[in-house]
Amino acid sequence: MGREERQYGPRKRRERLQPALQGGEPAPCGISRRVRTPRQGKPLRYPGSKDLLPAAGTPGRRRMTRPLDPGTIKLDGIQLIEASAGTGKTYTITQLYIRLLVEEKLDIENILVVTFTEAATAELRDRIRMKLREARTAFEKKEGDEFYTALFERVDAKKARERIDLALESFDLAAIHTIHGFCGRILTENAFESGAPFDNEISSDIDPLIEEVVNDFWVARVYDEERPIVQYLREEKISPRTLISLAKKIRSRPEADILPGRTESPEMPAPETGEKAYREGRKLWREAGGRIKELLLEDDTGLNRNKYRKASLEKWFEELDGLFADEAQSSINLPEHFFKFTPAGLDDGLKARSSPPSHPFFAVCERIEEENKILCEALEARALELKLDLADEIRAELPRRMKERCLMGFDDILRNLDSALRGSRGESLAKTICGRYKAALIDEFQDTDPVQYRIFKTIHDSGDLPVFFIGDPKQAIYSFRGADIFAYLDAVEDAGDNIYTMKTNWRSDPSLVAAVNSLFATGDNPFHLEEISYQKISAAENRKDELTIESQKASGLDIVSFSHETETNSGDAKISSANADYRIARQLRSGIGSLLEKDALLDGRKVEAGDIAVLVRTAWQARNAQQALRDANIPSVVSGGGNIFHTPELHELHLWLGAITDPSNDGELRAALSTSLLGLNAARIDSLENDEHAWDQWIERFRDWNEHWSSSGFISLFRRLMEWKETEDCKAVHTRILSRPDGERRMTNLLHAAELIHAEATGRKLGPAQLMGWIESRMASTGSYNDAEELRLESDADAVQIVTIHSSKGLQYPIVFCPYTSYGPPLHQADRDFLVYHDKNEGNQLKLNISPQEEDPGLEMVWKELYAEDLRLLYVALTRARNHCTIFWGAFPRYHDSALAWLLGLESRTDSALRAAAVKLFEKSPESIRLLEEDTGYTPRRLPREGTGESLSCRVAERRLSRSWRTSSYSGLTSKNHYVHPHQPAGQDHDDGDSEGAAQDEHEAALAKPILLKGFGGGAVAGSCIHSIYEHLDFSDSDPAHLEELTGKYLDSYDLDSGNWLAAVCETIRETLKTPLDPAVSGLALEKIAKGHRLDEMQFLFPVSQDIEGRGLGGALDPARLAETFSSVNSEMVPPVYPDMLAALDFPHLRGFLTGFIDLTFVHNGRWYIIDYKSNHLGERMGDYQEKNITETMMSHHYILQYHIYTVALHRYLRSRLPDYDYEEHFGGVYYLFIKGMKENLGPGNGIFRDRPPRALTEGLSSIFEGVKA
Repeated sequence: MGREERQYGPRKRRERLQPALQGGEPAPCGISRRVRTPRQGKPLRYPGSKDLLPAAGTPGRRRMTRPLDPGTIKLDGIQLIEASAGTGKTYTITQLYIRLLVEEKLDIENILVVTFTEAATAELRDRIRMKLREARTAFEKKEGDEFYTALFERVDAKKARERIDLALESFDLAAIHTIHGFCGRILTENAFESGAPFDNEISSDIDPLIEEVVNDFWVARVYDEERPIVQYLREEKISPRTLISLAKKIRSRPEADILPGRTESPEMPAPETGEKAYREGRKLWREAGGRIKELLLEDDTGLNRNKYRKASLEKWFEELDGLFADEAQSSINLPEHFFKFTPAGLDDGLKARSSPPSHPFFAVCERIEEENKILCEALEARALELKLDLADEIRAELPRRMKERCLMGFDDILRNLDSALRGSRGESLAKTICGRYKAALIDEFQDTDPVQYRIFKTIHDSGDLPVFFIGDPKQAIYSFRGADIFAYLDAVEDAGDNIYTMKTNWRSDPSLVAAVNSLFATGDNPFHLEEISYQKISAAENRKDELTIESQKASGLDIVSFSHETETNSGDAKISSANADYRIARQLRSGIGSLLEKDALLDGRKVEAGDIAVLVRTAWQARNAQQALRDANIPSVVSGGGNIFHTPELHELHLWLGAITDPSNDGELRAALSTSLLGLNAARIDSLENDEHAWDQWIERFRDWNEHWSSSGFISLFRRLMEWKETEDCKAVHTRILSRPDGERRMTNLLHAAELIHAEATGRKLGPAQLMGWIESRMASTGSYNDAEELRLESDADAVQIVTIHSSKGLQYPIVFCPYTSYGPPLHQADRDFLVYHDKNEGNQLKLNISPQEEDPGLEMVWKELYAEDLRLLYVALTRARNHCTIFWGAFPRYHDSALAWLLGLESRTDSALRAAAVKLFEKSPESIRLLEEDTGYTPRRLPREGTGESLSCRVAERRLSRSWRTSSYSGLTSKNHYVHPHQPAGQDHDDGDSEGAAQDEHEAALAKPILLKGFGGGAVAGSCIHSIYEHLDFSDSDPAHLEELTGKYLDSYDLDSGNWLAAVCETIRETLKTPLDPAVSGLALEKIAKGHRLDEMQFLFPVSQDIEGRGLGGALDPARLAETFSSVNSEMVPPVYPDMLAALDFPHLRGFLTGFIDLTFVHNGRWYIIDYKSNHLGERMGDYQEKNITETMMSHHYILQYHIYTVALHRYLRSRLPDYDYEEHFGGVYYLFIKGMKENLGPGNGIFRDRPPRALTEGLSSIFEGVKA
């Protein structure tokens, strides 16, 4: 067995399965680990990288297109019209409609017009009616534009007018539908041909039925499975929940081929063989484990200690202890490092020209691994088979149940018609459709999918009726709804040479049109899909730029350039996420605020907030943008971009209703009281614990609401809530909500939710329990939602519109800001778990990989399609503007993979390259593009609100505010009073005069050694870096790469020289992990603290000198009270002079809160401990970090006060969380780790300060913090 073949732990096994799953030899099994984000340092490169990938899609020629003339285009066959943004697509549809009426003499009910949304359908209907009226006037007067002039030559004006009069009279018969409306009508009116039931119910939410099918499948398939299979599914986290997610993917992609395909599964091995090997291994380990350990730990064993570190071996021994703890093997997967104990593993870890250790145990380990390999391959194959069977079940059983219950989803309407057209009666059905419709105009065709296109293609082929597909592939952005750009490209192939392009932008100013041309017409493949090209668009003749700023013509496009924050070691520019949010918000306020403040005129009138839109990708970006504008008092509203059932307001309404359905449930009642609807704070709710009368009153109130709901219905209950006051002096709920800064948004969401819940309750006559079930199903739904659930505008006032790019499609705004254009597209974990992509090697056939590998080739295609759509999203965003657009460009997260980086031709990731790319674009069109620098000097200015014109004045303060009310911390109490004792002289004598021979000499020699972090610094930057490493480090992970990777990351992040300090910092931290912390506590070291037993950076906030209602209580905290408390209790580790130092503190009297973060809180053997990491520099030798120097530092920096505050915080926390809490039993103590002086061989006596404050002192301090005299 070769070395490469022998490296075969559980992870290696899965990696080896990958080639077989992608084709070629049948795989021995078929499931693998989920595709996850690559580790830092090996990023998956997006298609935007210059050196990565060719364009997505099947390479082929770009179709030649012709300029469209609506007056002369042929009215037969398949005609495909590419209508770029602003070129008058709807206007063209109305012109074609007129021609079909008067030239082809079609009746109005014979012309099918299809679009995709109800709103677009209503707009088309209005526009066509207006065009008919215009045409009637034109034919009556025999005058009109070029379009009518050409018609006058081809048709009889009188007869044409008669046809148009008839069309207007019978306009209610016009066949203008959504795609779902059209297909539903065909199915209903042709039930015999289509086979559709007469009484189908259209449901917008099929998720509950999908869950039902999956749960039934799980019960039938898994409950009677063998124990190893069930155990394996549990360990691989394959559950009904994960299968429901998969089922939804399968349901939404009916055209997709499921991958990987079925293969012959290996037989399950006989359990006796594996059990025998396990028992032999267990017997040897239990009997000879000590000898095996000695054999591997010996210095002359021949093992390479870089691969077999002694510390690592100790961890691996613990893994074996756990593996062989039970008589039968408890886990399917072997420990991660089990391979290290096989002969192959030992051979791999040898020094050159050395022999491996020998013991029968190692050979048995090899047998165990080989048997486990066979078992896992069989189990993995069974798990894949389970998923494939689920796919079959969803595609067969789900439709059967829906048909049985007369249910159809919206997508089923289309699928059923498509199926009917391809069925035994399909030809008859197609002829029936062609007999009714003689021509079809399909709007927004770029958002089609294979099913929709096949329907219209089938109808066209059956009756040879003219079909006009009108759309813009550059605006195909709805893949998440099932739209498929490759279906559009199929139509391009079928259209042949009948492809037309609209090349005049009637919407936008010339400078903006020129700027968009400069951006998109620079490369050969601007949309990363060769079949989609960009052709330059012209502005309308005689159109002038309408926007002026300070009497100067504004540019069409502003590019705001942001300087980088830091650079990585390789020179890559970077702006952190947190800083990016702050800077984008500041620039957004600056840009919009200056437009509203300056003399900015739009066609002669002043620019108003309602003229401006901010386009974003996500809901959180919308919230950030709105908060930024709110800070400057700029009115704004968020439009679209979310589902009402996923809002905080709906969640709170659900909590309130849940408590009403079960008023006796204390937990639900408390949850309802904490909502903003009822408005009780934590202190009020906590006080109810000791106020039985008040608690009973709340229970009675909820019982009353319960009775009202049952007797009068939901909407009556909701109105009662809105008018409810806790007392006469309080404000009503609706008044209190509206008084908040975001009150309009909250109230809109509440009223919207109430309206939908009321409609469902009355429409289906649902009682409280059924209605709660419906609400919960809608909250849990992650699929698409109907228009009624789309978030509504919170105000009709003149305000900046904040809109997602997807929601802005089809809309236009005078001025547009695109602040997040530099962000590259994200690929979420849900999209990695199951890969959906088109395979260019199979004619762009849709694929769904339900069990992808870690480095699955399909992932590359997923990235390509995501990236191509991101480019189209950018195009949509920029072309929403009518007069001006502003985009932000900088080293924001994933900037190098952004659509903007691709279009700008970013050559590298340096700050200079970013600037050069923007300058290059500016130089191509200096008249239409302006390059700006970020406004770093901008300070938020709150613009005046529009009012009634009456004179306003500030209220006069009639009382003095106490300066003692504030939130403070340890730093706030001590910042003015730090003083420093001199360090112990460097040459001090550590010999206490009691020689202990060689061991003492060795100890003294260790103390005399220099510290590893000499020169590293003890300032805030170094300290913050060290704290970040410890916070994110898994102490029990013995893999050196884990520590090195984490340390390198944070050294770079804090601009510390990782090249010089990486090794020293890593070695120092390793020493701290291994050093015993306390001679009195056996086995206590950082490396023994499991991740699940610790709380990192635990924040606390507790009141000082106030009661639970927030009123002042007792005396305010001051230095004298602190000193008095410390003096009143003798504490061994608090020097006698320390109370005097506390009395000398100079902080103002404090009422309010004390806050802080505890570096580490952990539990060990049932006791809780506190750790604080210190990187202070006490000297350059290890001996400088002994008790005397450390104690002086603890005093001089007031760390003594700090850890006593921490102790009080933890004491209060445990008292509220542990039912039987006792300080003496549960609190273990405090450790301050001066990491530079810690070393395993020096033990707990060097670099560590430890204390366990007396209970009396802790409780005394807690009392004075409460305002009570200790």
